Amino acid sequence: MSTNTDSEIVTSIASDPEVRAFINQQVQKLKPYLIQSGTCGVKIDVSKDSPSKKMVSFYYTVDNEVIKAQAEHEDVFQATIQARKNMQEGLNKLINSVDDIAAYTHRKKPTSNSH
Repeated sequence: MSTNTDSEIVTSIASDPEVRAFINQQVQKLKPYLIQSGTCGVKIDVSKDSPSKKMVSFYYTVDNEVIKAQAEHEDVFQATIQARKNMQEGLNKLINSVDDIAAYTHRKKPTSNSH
């Protein structure tokens, strides 16, 4: 009985049309949080801690900055959902912090009424 290497397992999972379609659906759910100049990628690995688990990582790159979110689960679909939720949460925090900075920067300064 031969055992598959981690690389063979990942290749098998990543080439599965159903998995690819599902990952694409999860990326589509992130689109409202992404800007056009950024790129989003997904990587599937076997967990270093538990070979039965799959690690799914989402990467989003904008202006040489990388945001990464990942999750592990025995089921690649569950790992993908959780990784997408982790990325969505991270992007939401980033958007809110930018909005807070913009609101602070653009608030009106008191004007002088001297004539």
